[in-house]
Amino acid sequence: MQLVRTITGFKDRTIFRKLYESILAFLINYKFTKNQIIECYASNAFFGSRLYGAKSAAIKHFNKDLHHLDNNEMAFIASMLLRPRPLFPSDGWEKSNESRSRYAQAIFRTLKKRSY
Repeated sequence: MQLVRTITGFKDRTIFRKLYESILAFLINYKFTKNQIIECYASNAFFGSRLYGAKSAAIKHFNKDLHHLDNNEMAFIASMLLRPRPLFPSDGWEKSNESRSRYAQAIFRTLKKRSY
């Protein structure tokens, strides 16, 4: 649903929009793999002012290509989905995203340990 909402850009709050998005989401889920869906979403999502896609966020924030980021930097980029980068980022924004990325990494490590 999030991918469909991001790509279509519809903002109106109607039953028709929800039904339309649900049908599209079902078709996308049927046709594509989860990895393809996540990759498409990350390529089109809003990461802050003038930043669309994880690649542009990585270049703007770390001056690196997306494939050259370490785990901490990738987690920071992912945390920007919930709290996108403002035009003029403050120290509070930076600290908040760093905290959120550390939390996400801790959860990931916990889940990884449980899977073994």
